[in-house]
Amino acid sequence: MAEIAPLRGIHYAATDSASLAQRVAPPYDVLTPEDRDALYFLHPENIVRIILNRPEATDWDAQASYSRASGCLKEWLKSGILIRDEEPALYGYRQEFTNPDTGARLSRGGFFCALKLEPYSAKVVLPHEETRPKAKQDRLLLTRATAANTEPIMALYEDPEASVDDVLATSEPFLHVEVGGDRHEVTRLHDPAAIACIQSHLAGRQVWIADGHHRYETALNYQAERRAARGAPSNPQEYDYLLTVLTSFEDPGMVVLPTHRLVCGLPENTVSDLPEVLQRWFELREVMDTDIWTEIEADPDQGEHIFGVVTSVGSWKARLRSDESLDSLADGHSSTWMRLDVSILQTLILDKALGIAPESIASGGQVGYARDRGEALDRVRTGEYQVALLLNPPSPHEVRRVTAHGEKMPAKSTFFYPKLWSGLMMRLLG
Repeated sequence: MAEIAPLRGIHYAATDSASLAQRVAPPYDVLTPEDRDALYFLHPENIVRIILNRPEATDWDAQASYSRASGCLKEWLKSGILIRDEEPALYGYRQEFTNPDTGARLSRGGFFCALKLEPYSAKVVLPHEETRPKAKQDRLLLTRATAANTEPIMALYEDPEASVDDVLATSEPFLHVEVGGDRHEVTRLHDPAAIACIQSHLAGRQVWIADGHHRYETALNYQAERRAARGAPSNPQEYDYLLTVLTSFEDPGMVVLPTHRLVCGLPENTVSDLPEVLQRWFELREVMDTDIWTEIEADPDQGEHIFGVVTSVGSWKARLRSDESLDSLADGHSSTWMRLDVSILQTLILDKALGIAPESIASGGQVGYARDRGEALDRVRTGEYQVALLLNPPSPHEVRRVTAHGEKMPAKSTFFYPKLWSGLMMRLLG
């Protein structure tokens, strides 16, 4: 099953919080152009210059930014801005953060390792969402240029007894940084016996990709290129592994946030008739839009498929009447998949009630997304969208159950929070 290895981690020479706060960054896929500009301005050694180098007016071709990213990595290693550890290790990683939905202060643990790449068909590393070719091409160009894993992916494993956490508790404090109200702490584990214990635990288990599907598939593509160019060497190579933070499903700090749906481009009568149409499948209760989430959270039957529906003409709490008819609507999917809130919303509300088929959702334009409930409501109030559809948070165990059937969840189903920050750990590929 899953195979992991220690790595010679690459990190900033500066390990104090104040210095690191100027050099680390959120991952590339959540950065806007404005975010990137701000990080460029924050510090000339910020990791954004490697993970998302900025195109310049003087660029000679479309790949110039990737060449600059590679130049930064090489120069920073040469000058000592970045250090590559001499001895392989596993690195503990703990994030202390505030849940944006509840305000609770939480802590989530995990560890950096090199995860052996496996094709999805081997059912060792399991995906839960689809990917886009354009995003994979971008990451492949960066990997070719740098020959490095510049950011980790996040994956999940089963450990109900927290046995790995017990081993990681023996690791040595290494670096920490406080940024944006969150604290990131990295520890280092050199002991061969302790590393072997963690490897043994993972050897009998599958892992589930939580965040980083594009980077995982990019790593598979890069591996295929390198192995073909080198005559498929029999010994494992650095590019046969991927920098990964592994976290257990059972971690008490595990948070998955929902992604709310926004809809535009509907005929006015479709919007006005929506409550009547929805009553075929849902019990509706009209509420003020400002009170809708309070009503949903106060409902004693939180697990009974409850949604918020907000339009320009009113707001309703919608509870599924019965799940008995869901299987007949599954269209080739499992019963587990069909009972996901996001699947019910996509099938009954977007497709059946509003006439937006899954292929139309994928093509974009009519359906938008918002992480924040307040943002979703505001975008309806301003007229940018006509309908907001609010979801309860999904469970990480739903990810496990759906992928066990060999299925993937609908797009934008999960947002594992918080994201893994970039600049804490990198890895060379040979």
